[in-house]
Amino acid sequence: MIDKLMPYLEPVRIAVLVFPLIAAFFTIPFLIQNYRKYGGIAMMRVLVVYSFILYSLCAFFLTILPLPSREAVAAMAPKPIGWIPFTDLNTGLVKSGMDIAVPATLFSGGCWKAFFTSNDFFQIIANIIMQMPLGFYLRYYFRCSWKRTACIGFLVSLFYETTQFTGLWFLYPQAYRYATVDDLICNTLGCLLGFWLSPILTRFLPSREEIDRISYAKGQQVTPLRQAVAACADGALYLILTATLLRVVSPFSRQLDVPLRVWLISSFMVYFVLLPWLTKGYTPGCLLLKFRITNDDGTPPNPWRLFLRHSILFLVEPIFFYMAVLPLSVLLLILISVGLSWKIRLAFAGCCLLPVLLCLGFLLRCWNRWGVFPHSHYSRTKTK
Repeated sequence: MIDKLMPYLEPVRIAVLVFPLIAAFFTIPFLIQNYRKYGGIAMMRVLVVYSFILYSLCAFFLTILPLPSREAVAAMAPKPIGWIPFTDLNTGLVKSGMDIAVPATLFSGGCWKAFFTSNDFFQIIANIIMQMPLGFYLRYYFRCSWKRTACIGFLVSLFYETTQFTGLWFLYPQAYRYATVDDLICNTLGCLLGFWLSPILTRFLPSREEIDRISYAKGQQVTPLRQAVAACADGALYLILTATLLRVVSPFSRQLDVPLRVWLISSFMVYFVLLPWLTKGYTPGCLLLKFRITNDDGTPPNPWRLFLRHSILFLVEPIFFYMAVLPLSVLLLILISVGLSWKIRLAFAGCCLLPVLLCLGFLLRCWNRWGVFPHSHYSRTKTK
């Protein structure tokens, strides 16, 4: 049994390793979409969505891995499409000594035991199980009917089979895995089974309506994470606009004898001071996340407070971020290095974690003492 599972475990292991990278690229768009739609994020939604991404990676990698070399694929015999339904089932029955034309063989216990322990039967069950989670997600989170679930399950399976038949979308000279109608049938059946069996699990989970209700309730307040996403959006947009501005004015800057730092300061003042002052507290990032900046008394902030807030937010507080990230990077390099004893690694780990703990301690102290971070406290502003 373990030998039969081994070919499936390696693609899953690779999917788990790739998942953090995919999740990192997905996180900011996911946060922005949820904050705009619901105003907040429920932890259950995060678990469901990210587990769905991990499952999708596992299913796709099970379809394409392991990847052979192009030379090996070119030397393979052509792999035609298996158009005839139930070929895998019939092949497994024949190998086990059963023949539909001879009914007596269908009542042989030894033949059925040989069939249930054969690789053909295991392949059929694996294809069914592979898409059962998809049926669960489609019914529980995406609220699809069984007809829509069947269509989506079929189309997803068709994508997998087309990927196999085209040699990973023509990256290989020919197909290196078989594409069969039996896989389409088993995958679609597995998706429907997951749909029908999902109530067994969903009775222990909050409904989609409850998740939405929690998100709307959290959306009534501007959380630190919501502010951080807006700050990331503002920082990215500011860098893009500033880089474009410098590219345009650089030739004229030399002729007018205007230092580039003047353009940098001017762009900062326009984006983070003038723009939110004219819009009564909205930066593009705040507008994207649906909140605005106000004074502590709720009135629109003046330019000085906007300048102080964004100077601390983008010029001072990032120092604490780098003080935390750089030691962690060094710690990772030390842990994966070879030739060092565990005592030396432990000593370096302590030295690297100390500034991280100090930075986190300072920020938590500010939050516990003031209820806001330094950029809001010292500028006497808040988000609303």
